[in-house]
Amino acid sequence: APGTPGGGFPGRGPPPPMQQQQPPHMMRGGNDPSGRGRGMGGPPPPFFGGRGPEPNFAFPPPSSNPNLHHQHHHPQAPPPLQQPHQAMPPNNHNFHVNASVAAAQQAQPYAALANPPSVQNQQAFSSSNTNIYQQASTITATPIIPPMSHTAVAATTAVASVAPIPQTEAVERAWEEYTDASTGNKYYSNGVTSSWTKPEAMIETEKMLEQAKENTVAPADPRSKKRKLAEAVVEFGSKEEALQAFKKMLADRDVAPAQKWSEIVKLFTASNGTMTNKESNAEAKSIAIWEACQNILTTGERKQALAEYQTKLAKDLRNKERQGRQRTKEGFLKLLADVVSSTTVSGRGGNGDGGESSNGNDISFLRYQDIEGMLQKDERYHAVPDDETREMLFLEYVEEYRKREERRKQNEHREAQNQFVDFLKELEKQNSLTCAAPYSWNAFVDLLMGNDESVSSDKDSLLTTISSSVLNNEEKDFIFKGFLDDMKQAEEEDRLRSQEERRQAVLAQREFFRETLVQAAQDGKILPSSSYSSVVDSVLSQENSFAKLQQHDRDRPKELFEEFVNDWNEMYRRDRLFLSDLVRKRVEKSNDQANFKDETTTFEAFCAVLLEEASDDDAAER
Repeated sequence: APGTPGGGFPGRGPPPPMQQQQPPHMMRGGNDPSGRGRGMGGPPPPFFGGRGPEPNFAFPPPSSNPNLHHQHHHPQAPPPLQQPHQAMPPNNHNFHVNASVAAAQQAQPYAALANPPSVQNQQAFSSSNTNIYQQASTITATPIIPPMSHTAVAATTAVASVAPIPQTEAVERAWEEYTDASTGNKYYSNGVTSSWTKPEAMIETEKMLEQAKENTVAPADPRSKKRKLAEAVVEFGSKEEALQAFKKMLADRDVAPAQKWSEIVKLFTASNGTMTNKESNAEAKSIAIWEACQNILTTGERKQALAEYQTKLAKDLRNKERQGRQRTKEGFLKLLADVVSSTTVSGRGGNGDGGESSNGNDISFLRYQDIEGMLQKDERYHAVPDDETREMLFLEYVEEYRKREERRKQNEHREAQNQFVDFLKELEKQNSLTCAAPYSWNAFVDLLMGNDESVSSDKDSLLTTISSSVLNNEEKDFIFKGFLDDMKQAEEEDRLRSQEERRQAVLAQREFFRETLVQAAQDGKILPSSSYSSVVDSVLSQENSFAKLQQHDRDRPKELFEEFVNDWNEMYRRDRLFLSDLVRKRVEKSNDQANFKDETTTFEAFCAVLLEEASDDDAAER
């Protein structure tokens, strides 16, 4: 804060350069300690170090006549600054002299405070600034008033004793530009003199600074460069393309499935619009894609795309994890298979006497501790996370091995049964096995082995089958009896099928012979009054159907002929009775029998009359 040690007024101009202070009897306004006399350009600045407003450090414009302060608004030319007044003023104005001396003593440190430090002497300036404020804070008897060229020096609150006025030299510093508060005109000062025109030294200094600025290349912002590069190529033709690029950008930046939207926004939003030097061009491009998606996609669409991406990513990660566990499991099970197959274990099972197992494939008695030492030598063992999982996989492997062995034995047993049945079928084809064979496997074996007429190959096959250890005698006897039952059933079915075929053949031949008789009756070769003996040689014996039917049954043709003639006669009698009834009804209606007695009546006319009567009779019945 102003007025404190080490403080200052950053950004403000330095205090005005010192000019020769006027004695109080020469100032306008007389003994006014406030300095607010007539002809003053305005009120003086507040006391330095006070609690009031901050002092105004603007330089007043230089005056062409320092003795005429009321003419400072129209200066002729800025004169150089003069040294402070050294003579003791007359008329016994000690109070004003002491105030002038105090102000002159503080001019130099106050001017030093106003100079902004450069980069090279910033540290020295800070130390000097602190010392100056410490010196200013130690003056308690006489408050400091910044000297102004156009105002009278204000009186202090404490009166000091009369003392000789020391000489104070002005300190020359760099030229700076200031503005007149009353006219707004620009003027320049270096702490020693002032000028209304820009000095040559200041112009040369500005040229040197401009040249140094051009020669100094500022470090390029890597993020700005990369972002411009990325933004130059990021263009989307549709929302679908933008959504695909948005999801790919999330994948490139390894966005986690559980990451929140706020974290995603921070991830793709660089602080202060810049990136750190460690971020790569790919990251800059992803940020450019993010910003490009903001222009074409709404926040809801981007959140929906993020949810879809995270859902798919979580599913893929679960599948990948599951596949990894499956590969680990398969590798460990393969390791178990390799170790178990290459290890000879003397178990507590097998033949039951504590010796080596009679079946080398039986590992039901194997324990995990028996092979753990061999498993530890393989990296597939260490891929499983813990011993509990390894032992569980071992038990699972043993159980699966047991089921596999059980299925293998079942398949072997089924294959042995099929081979035994094929052997019996082969004996059946060779007539070595018939339905009359003994109903026992052992009896059949004794019969076949004792028969000298049996083929030697059958005996060899029989011996091979008997020596098979897969099927025992009880199973072979059961299969043999079942095979004999199937043979007898098949034989009975064949017999019944043959009978049915013969019966169907006889029926077909009988129908064929009946058709032959009908054709002969239509041709007039057979009459209702014809006898079998009269037509058998002349008509029937010449037909093919007669010979086929006579082969199956010699008497069957005669029976069929007599049946055919009897049916024919019965039909004749029935039709004759029907016609007679029609004639009777016709005669009764017309009461005229002349039509039926006239010799000129033709058969066609007679049939027409009968048909007419039959039609009338049918109509009457309906």
